[in-house]
Amino acid sequence: MATGLSADGRLQYFAPLCPGEQVTSVQVLDYATHRVLWEASKPVKSIREGGRITVGASEEFEQVKVPLVSPLPDSLGLELSFSRRVTGVQASRRAISSDMAGSDTVLTDLGEKMKEADFRARTVQEVC
Repeated sequence: MATGLSADGRLQYFAPLCPGEQVTSVQVLDYATHRVLWEASKPVKSIREGGRITVGASEEFEQVKVPLVSPLPDSLGLELSFSRRVTGVQASRRAISSDMAGSDTVLTDLGEKMKEADFRARTVQEVC
């Protein structure tokens, strides 16, 4: 899974999909307390097909179980459910530099900065 920032600085995340997979739901947790901060399901087509998810952007989903109402803590648990698997990662807001906002650079789950297309290709090759 990788994280990045939207042009307006909001946290984004995604995981590359294997052939035939679709994103079915998302969840963001406070990593320290495990409290659910945002949870949504039935994503729009672009998200279902592996697009970047902007944390709190409930308009990208048909069902929102827990709307985002509080500021995000630094340490988060990010989880994506797919049609065949679930994947998650711990992320730190401080680790994502502001120069990444609106760019095609992402921070991988291993803490590497790389181009989104390169990360997607590498992950598909290693996971699928």
